[in-house]
Parts: sequence; structure tokens; C-alpha cells
Amino acid sequence: TSSSRRPLCAVSSRNCNLPRPTVVLENDHVLVVSKVAGRSFHASGEDPGVLGELRAMQSSGELEYTGELRSVHRLDQVTSGVLILAKSADSQTWLSGAFERRQVTKLYVALTGKRPSKKEGQVVGDMSKGRRGSYKLMRSRENPAITRFTSRGLPSQDRSGLRFILLKPETGRTHQLRVAMKALGAPIIGDARYANAEAAAAEDRCYLHAA
Repeated sequence: TSSSRRPLCAVSSRNCNLPRPTVVLENDHVLVVSKVAGRSFHASGEDPGVLGELRAMQSSGELEYTGELRSVHRLDQVTSGVLILAKSADSQTWLSGAFERRQVTKLYVALTGKRPSKKEGQVVGDMSKGRRGSYKLMRSRENPAITRFTSRGLPSQDRSGLRFILLKPETGRTHQLRVAMKALGAPIIGDARYANAEAAAAEDRCYLHAA
């Protein structure tokens, strides 16, 4: 997390080319890939996005599978990690239903430089849209976002107070994990939206990863 590293661009450009998605698993029904932080799911600016890159890989022969790819879920642009894509409408319907029924266990890992208000537990509350695309956690619980978490300290010669957070979202709201971490008083390192903007700008990425 050293500030001397070159920051990842928000979108790829002529001077900053983000790595292409890597295939993690493939079978007759799904293609599972890993994306880097900074890459959008859909095209954004000059970034062709995960889908665009995969289609380019199909066209070039880099990806042997040449059939259709359908989205099942997404990750924030700042988040790295695993994405599942369906190879047919039937697979997409089944997988989307499994996500909606909470039959899919989702785990994320994050780094923070601050001690959370509690070592483990859950963050529960409604979420409402704030200014400029941000969200905030409310005290009400009419239709709450639910995030379970546990934290551990990490020894580091370069940074004091570094902590590892394992996050398990029970719901799937926009920015849910990033908002939960802010609510715990321990925003994710490098999160320019929910952490200190100046400190985040010194990092090479937002340290949230979908495992």
C-alpha cells in the first residue's frame, strides 16, 4: 500500500492499460473470472469493461469459448476479485435466483488502517442515497442491509494499525461493504469515496477484494 506505487487509473487510457480478466473456472454453464481493481464491469470512458475485454479475448482466440456471456452479478469498479458469468439464459436465471434467495455465500476481504468499533459482529441498517453517488447507513431497519464481519490485526513494518477484515454480506446493496466499514469507523484503505480523500489518493488502489 505504499504511496510510491503508481496509482491504478479509474478508467484505462493510452497511458494506463489495466490487465485483462483472468479465467478462474469454466464449465458448461459458467465462466468465472477475476478482475483487477479499477476496471468497470461495463464499458466506461476508454475502458471496455470486463465484458468488452472478454469479447475481445474471444475474438482474438485468447479465450477458447466463443458463445454468449450473461451477467449474474457485478463488482464496484474499485473492487477486485471474482465475477461469475452465465453461458446461457437458463444458467443466468438459475444463478440470479440463487443470489436473490441468498443461497450463494459471498466473502470479501478488506484492509483498514483503523480499529473498528467492534472486533466482530454485524452491521445492520437501511441504506439511503447521499450526495454525488454516495450512500449512508441509517438507524432504521425496514429493509436493512446486513453485513457480517470479523477483524484481525496484521503485523506490518511499513504501517502501524493495519487490520484485515473478512466481510460476509447477507444482502447485496450498492456500496454496502464500503458503507459498513465507514459505519464501523474503519473505512477501507484507498477508498476515495468513504475514507479520507487525501489519504486515499496516496494509495495505489481501494483494498477490497471479492474472494
